[in-house]
Amino acid sequence: MRRYRQRVTFQEAQWTRTPAGQQVVGSWENVTGLTDLPATVIVETDENRGERMTLTTDLYRIIVAGDRRTVTDTMAVQDGVAVYDIVRIEPTLGRRSTVVVAQRVTP
Repeated sequence: MRRYRQRVTFQEAQWTRTPAGQQVVGSWENVTGLTDLPATVIVETDENRGERMTLTTDLYRIIVAGDRRTVTDTMAVQDGVAVYDIVRIEPTLGRRSTVVVAQRVTP
């Protein structure tokens, strides 16, 4: 299990419409109040065993200090190394931190 400290920023998609009327992501904007936050990033491996094969996925547990109730699974997380899609937000006891489980999008 690898662990490192980073500063993270949460971003939200800004949607626009194409001339054909389809809704697409135009850009990603920083969420006010959720920028440059200290966090601990823990790299984990998730294994799903099937009948014929095993699927292995790298998941990143991002622990942010403080109760961040405005974080949703439609947001993305950016640190100095990569961009992550949020898979789920895990509940914590005492609400002293926010735990986000994410998958890395950029290499």
